[in-house]
Amino acid sequence: MYTRAKTDAAKVGLTQPEGSPEPGAVSEQDANNANERLLIRMEVMMETMRTDIKCEDWEGRSRLNNIRVVGVPEGSEDSRPTVFVAKLLQGLLGLDVEPVLDRAHRTLRPKPKDGELPRPFVVRVNMFQQRCVILQKAGSSGPLFYKGKRVSIFPDFTTSVAKKRAAFAKVKKELHSCPGVKFGLFYPARLHITPPSGQTHKFEDLTLAMDFVLKRLKTVVIPESV
Repeated sequence: MYTRAKTDAAKVGLTQPEGSPEPGAVSEQDANNANERLLIRMEVMMETMRTDIKCEDWEGRSRLNNIRVVGVPEGSEDSRPTVFVAKLLQGLLGLDVEPVLDRAHRTLRPKPKDGELPRPFVVRVNMFQQRCVILQKAGSSGPLFYKGKRVSIFPDFTTSVAKKRAAFAKVKKELHSCPGVKFGLFYPARLHITPPSGQTHKFEDLTLAMDFVLKRLKTVVIPESV
């Protein structure tokens, strides 16, 4: 009687045919398809990341000859911003000759209203060495002023690079209080530290750099009196 009931149930579709998967089970083919789709998505993500890194690197390299001049009042340049900025840099920094500039323009945001900060100049210097001289003189000079307004000169970094470099600010502050230690922040964001021993240590990781400074450089050993 049980066998007959089972046979009748199969006829009307109440039981699964023999050899078919259990309800809710995933076939091997479905699993393979799902894995293949996952691999494709991962490959697309990796390719997108590689493209973003390449774009960031290209943009950063394209700005290597650039500087930013901040604080110059709006309208000072009239209709010849490149000529104006070349004369401005020579006067502010005491350069022997006007620097050769490929171009200079205000940043591409709306013109500020009265009382708002002026837009910075983005300046492309023709020669990388001259760009370095400008930044060195700007860093070693005292405060710079034009028509009574404070003017600052900076490298023109991408937002990503600027954030990475800014993260080392606390480490650099600690290094300023370490006698005999030389240091510099190199492009894009690599800190070089040279203790009095003369061996240079290079850091791209902020935590490792701070740990080195606090444990290796800030520990003062007082020599015993003879």
